Amino acid sequence: MEQGRACVLAATDFSIGALNALEEGRWIAWRGAMDLQVLHVAAPGTPWHDSPVTAEWLRAASLTPSTVLVRRGLAWVEIVRHAREVSAALIVIGTHGSSGVQMMNLGSTATRVATSAGCPVLFVPGGREWPAAEGAEVVVEPITRSDL
Repeated sequence: MEQGRACVLAATDFSIGALNALEEGRWIAWRGAMDLQVLHVAAPGTPWHDSPVTAEWLRAASLTPSTVLVRRGLAWVEIVRHAREVSAALIVIGTHGSSGVQMMNLGSTATRVATSAGCPVLFVPGGREWPAAEGAEVVVEPITRSDL
């Protein structure tokens, strides 16, 4: 990341919504000639890249574990804190519902980020969920602008 260059912060929980948000964040960063940072917040002492679902998400996102910034603590606090530290121009965050961006439909993390961030926050709906069966093969296809 270039020093002093604006960035888009894409927060991820490795869900479909987060993958859609990452793709939107990539497009916005590209269009605005900004850097893109991908942030995951894990609970203290919890590994984040050991699961098959996470590995598949990273593959679908064309990322490696080393390209994802990891912070530990409360998700909304660390997302807002990191956005302030890097002077993010925008936070992009996925939602788990597909019913729109009404505050009552957002999760608590998304709601707290929206009310605490010092920059605009874009919510991108997930539209569908990961398979529920443990060990199920997960096939993820990111949405691109050409799909719209």
